[in-house]
Amino acid sequence: MKHVIVPVGSLEEGARIRLDDEESHHLDVRRVAARATAHAIDGQGGIGFGHVEAENGRWHFVVELAAMDARPPMTLLAVAAGDRDRFLWVAEKSAELGVTHLVPIETSHTASVATRLRESGLDKVRRRAREACKQAGNPWFPEVLEVATLEQLSGAGHQVNWYLADQQGIPHPGIGAQESVGWLIGPEAGFTEREVEFVESTFAARRIALGRHVLRFETAAIAAAVISEHNRATAAQARRQ
Repeated sequence: MKHVIVPVGSLEEGARIRLDDEESHHLDVRRVAARATAHAIDGQGGIGFGHVEAENGRWHFVVELAAMDARPPMTLLAVAAGDRDRFLWVAEKSAELGVTHLVPIETSHTASVATRLRESGLDKVRRRAREACKQAGNPWFPEVLEVATLEQLSGAGHQVNWYLADQQGIPHPGIGAQESVGWLIGPEAGFTEREVEFVESTFAARRIALGRHVLRFETAAIAAAVISEHNRATAAQARRQ
């Protein structure tokens, strides 16, 4: 089945939606057959099933069935962006795992790194996340926010229960099915003592161990996303029984 992205709010049964240049180009490159079965998302919970059609060099998605996915609880990853290419990998895998918000953070140990993610690289991060959602069938695009310091992040007003990834922390105690969570992921060198003190006093974050060894930031970020997703699924299943 082919996967396409359509404009927000356009998925209604019987609609014939004109695809943008990027989506049309992808279908051309893949030599998709006319009337091929397709699945569509709009990035804000809209889901569509139908087929694609080509007309005068332009592709359209014809909606046969449409649905709206419930907005998921917030899973925010605030990740020290010490390397832009590895952060792209975080964006891709986070989108597949249903992370709702992704924040690159600048710390004492990343501020001087030549390969760190900068504002100019955020559009590429957002495109990578969108493409990952399309392939995974995730109808909710993660919101990729501006690069922020810990101080800026603390003033953003995110209403979540915060966890600090720390090798010396405790195992995760569990996440409720609808609990909003935020994870603070430092660089390999870790947060400085001052940063940890700020996190604990300002965010009231609990220290959680993600593994027995020191993890690279992208590994830690994905481990946090998996823990969140698994805990929510387990809590939801227990509630249904």
